[in-house]
Amino acid sequence: MQADVEESKTQENAKLRTTLQEMQLEFQESKALLIKEREYIKKEAEKVPTIQEVPVIDNELVNKLTAENEMLKVKLFMHCYFLLNELSSWYRACQMTVYVLLL
Repeated sequence: MQADVEESKTQENAKLRTTLQEMQLEFQESKALLIKEREYIKKEAEKVPTIQEVPVIDNELVNKLTAENEMLKVKLFMHCYFLLNELSSWYRACQMTVYVLLL
């Protein structure tokens, strides 16, 4: 009985060692593939031609957009000013209501 248990343990250890060796081999192969892929990607990245940008300026469009931006700034300012006045009026009305309620 004792010999059977020892034999079973020995066989299990052998299987585990074999599995471990297989896993280590797979790991080494995967690592080698990843290194090859990294080197290939680096080489390909170096091959990509650099594209030189040429600025294209359309002065008419730039002037039109600048004018539109200025107009939008004025509209935004006017809208904020209007809202501020509305809010100020509402605040004064609330203050008056609170004052009346406290009397």
